[in-house]
Amino acid sequence: MALLRIGWGEDLQMICVLLVCFLMQIIDVSADVIINNSDNSTVSILSMPSTFGALLPPAGLTGYLAIADPLTACDRILPPPENFSNFDFFALIRRGSCNFDKKVLLAQESGYRGAIVFNNENNGIFPMTAESSTFEIAIPSVFVGLDGGEILFESDYTTGSMVTMTRTITLPWGYYLYPFITVITTCLIFSCFYGIAKFIRDRRRLRRIRLSKDHLKKLPVIKFKKGDDRYDVCAICLDEYEEGNKLRILPCQHAFHCKCIDPWLTNNRRTCPICKRKVVPPGVPDSDEESDDSTDENTPLLGGSSNRSSPIPDDSQFGAVGGQRRPSPEVFLDPPAPPPICESYDSGIVNNAATDKEDESTFELAGPENEPSQPDPPEVELLIDIESSNTPTPTV
Repeated sequence: MALLRIGWGEDLQMICVLLVCFLMQIIDVSADVIINNSDNSTVSILSMPSTFGALLPPAGLTGYLAIADPLTACDRILPPPENFSNFDFFALIRRGSCNFDKKVLLAQESGYRGAIVFNNENNGIFPMTAESSTFEIAIPSVFVGLDGGEILFESDYTTGSMVTMTRTITLPWGYYLYPFITVITTCLIFSCFYGIAKFIRDRRRLRRIRLSKDHLKKLPVIKFKKGDDRYDVCAICLDEYEEGNKLRILPCQHAFHCKCIDPWLTNNRRTCPICKRKVVPPGVPDSDEESDDSTDENTPLLGGSSNRSSPIPDDSQFGAVGGQRRPSPEVFLDPPAPPPICESYDSGIVNNAATDKEDESTFELAGPENEPSQPDPPEVELLIDIESSNTPTPTV
């Protein structure tokens, strides 16, 4: 049990790791740089956090913005102004001339609490990556486009504007919602086509097994008259026919009330409720639209072909039993009559059976002589022990 628990624990850890990796792949982390101007106006600039350094706190990080000197920050830059030592400062750096991690590391060494790198070519943003070890970088950094960098140039600490870097975690619904909608739409389209095809197929099947109203009108209708012994009771409603009732006569010569048989033929099946014979109106060819192999709850278990009796096999198919040919079923042999028993005694002296049991009387069985057509049965010797001396002795 302990090994089982350990195995389950390892599997659970692996599942958790895979789930975290999956969430890291689908979760989109973005950042916004918010500029709070002195006139209480707010400007939000879309940014992208870097893949190295510290993460922005959930509440964001607020401070003043200072333009890096040199602007590319490929060499050591000037530290923040000393008269604003009670506030955090962010360095505004231009992209190019060196790696991103070097720019952020130099800004950290100069005393900045964060770094904002802007694109010097276009407004495209992407996560900044490191070319070397980034264990030394402990400040957050973001990347903004060209237009965002120009706005930040005009919002440094000299204007009194405060800058807030925030982090936003979102799911890229567009990347996953569109494929999901595509799959669902495709399934719905296929389902609709399948439903339409099934509806058409069912309608055709019902049209084949039901009788149309045009064909129903071709079946003869008579009015019942008392004294007509051919028809007495409707097999559907079990009511006796009355004078003037309209009866519909099927090709099998079974009659029913029109109000009873018409719904059966047009809504259920085009067969007689009594004999199950297919109803084909006079003058209408019996088409093979309804297959004879179709089965339903009314189909008999055994077909007509299966009711035929199979011929009795002879010995030529299975061979003789015991080396003898079996007689045909039509020939019957009478058992032979038992022959009469004729007793004959040998002459002699019968000794005492208690002392000498070796002497025995022999009875010979002879077959009847008046039956020469049958073979003589084998002779059987009956050995009779004379157990006592009280047995009468035959006289000669």
